[in-house]
Amino acid sequence: MANATTLSIKTDPETKALMQQATERIGLSVNAFVIMVAKNAAESDEIIIKNPAAAERAALAQALQYNTSHDAEMDWETLKAHYGV
Repeated sequence: MANATTLSIKTDPETKALMQQATERIGLSVNAFVIMVAKNAAESDEIIIKNPAAAERAALAQALQYNTSHDAEMDWETLKAHYGV
């Protein structure tokens, strides 16, 4: 007989959609994805949370929208040289 524990996660529709997209990319169910991520985080000495806040996502969306109608003034190599990278 297997032992099971139920885990309930409350989130907003936007976060749920992001999780579903991530699970589809790697071929897992949302349940398996959440368990894998939580287990890895619990066992790790380093936990990194990179999901941007709503304000950052809005700023990124605005920047992407701007980029669709404006051409870049420098290519990647010129940009790196300009900033000394």
